[in-house]
Amino acid sequence: MAQLVSFDDAPIRITARGEWIQGEDLLHPKVIELFSKHLVPSLDGRYFIQLGFQRYGLVVDDTAYFVSSLDVEKNDRGMIERIGLKVSDGQRETLRSDSLMQSDDNVFYCRIIRRELGVACRFSPALYHTLALDIESDDEGYYLEVAGARCRIAPYRPAPVPMT
Repeated sequence: MAQLVSFDDAPIRITARGEWIQGEDLLHPKVIELFSKHLVPSLDGRYFIQLGFQRYGLVVDDTAYFVSSLDVEKNDRGMIERIGLKVSDGQRETLRSDSLMQSDDNVFYCRIIRRELGVACRFSPALYHTLALDIESDDEGYYLEVAGARCRIAPYRPAPVPMT
């Protein structure tokens, strides 16, 4: 039986900046698009590409998902009503108010749901600054106000969590 895709012996790695590399070479953008749409997270923090019956483990430096663009919707008073995300796997999400996290090295993440797991999704430095413009603080810490609710910024926890 013919195979749609075959994998080399060299591991595929996703860098902390979201680059897909096999050996020393960047993967072709169309291959990245295909693989991104077929990512499978596991509860133990590993990621796989699942194409048909083939399953291939990835080496992931940080996370396998990245926010590729933001759509910050504000009302006529300049208050944020909704934050839309486009994720590296091509899906669109709305930022969940309980999912914003920040690492010790000042990187923003949020949790998105993939295969019933809440997995970390990394913001680029440019998108970090876009959000940071609207971050406020009070006695309890930092937050982003969205639709009148304070979305607290939690410490970064990379491990996937079950979501139901």
